[in-house]
Formats: sequence, C-alpha cells, structure tokens
Amino acid sequence: MASTANKESCDYFVSLHMNSSTNKSAKECEVWVYDEKSKLYILSKSICSNLSKTINTPNRGVKISKDFSVLRKTKMSALLIEIDFISHSDVEASCKSSKYIKDIAGSISSTLLSFVNKSIADDGVFYRVCIGTFKDKSNTVKLKNEAISKCFKDTYIVTN
Repeated sequence: MASTANKESCDYFVSLHMNSSTNKSAKECEVWVYDEKSKLYILSKSICSNLSKTINTPNRGVKISKDFSVLRKTKMSALLIEIDFISHSDVEASCKSSKYIKDIAGSISSTLLSFVNKSIADDGVFYRVCIGTFKDKSNTVKLKNEAISKCFKDTYIVTN
C-alpha cells in the first residue's frame, strides 16, 4: 500500500482498520502516527475525539509507532486509524448496520476535510434517473428488482 501511495505522490496517507483482541471486552478507537512531529498529529487527535463521540466508544488517543509499515514506508505524512475492536460482540453486530458504517465514514471524512479547509456541500439538489417505461407491470417490477439487486436501494415505481 505504501509503495502505491508513494508512486501516486499523495499528500497524505490514511489507513483504516478494525482492531481485534483476545480480550472480548476491549472497545476503543485509536489513531497511530509515526511520531509527534507528524503534520497529522493534531488531526489524529481530532479524528479520535470525533470518532469516539460519533460511535460511542472510548478514546484511546493518539499512539506513536515506528513499527507499522504504512507509517514507516510512506514518503508522505501518514496515519493509521483503528476504528474500534471487531472482537467485541457489540461492535461486530454494529458493523452490519449501514447507519453505523455511514456514521464512521461521515466522522472520519468530515474531520479530514476540515483539516484541509473543505467541507461536504449539500445544496439540496437531487437528480433522478428513469430507466424504463412499460405497459406490463411485471416488466416494471422485474427491472426494479434487478436495480435493487445491483445496490440501487432507492428504487421505486412511479405510475402516471
């Protein structure tokens, strides 16, 4: 992974992980950086704090490691996010929830964007795509089900 990022001349490298432990009660987020002088050290604190609040898990804070390959081998500033402990049964169950996944993605992405003085713009504009018109309702239902099977969950039938 580090070599790919180095070839692409990325500005930053962010590696996402779920931690695991033989201690099944472990439940905490943490972020790892190469050293305290990293440009991403302050960002890492914000990610930990925001993620901890968003998914209601304890904050283990920012940790230093020169052992992680993705931190040691990248030419750019890098961080490794341990979102929580997948070995905890509640966390494992939460991973099946799209809301939980969206909350994690939203927390991390908004914190990263804030770091580079950007934000997610929601102008309220939505676009719709119509993919077929049929006289026979069974053809409409078949196409709708096909779209849903391809992960287009917001699929519905409109009648005139």
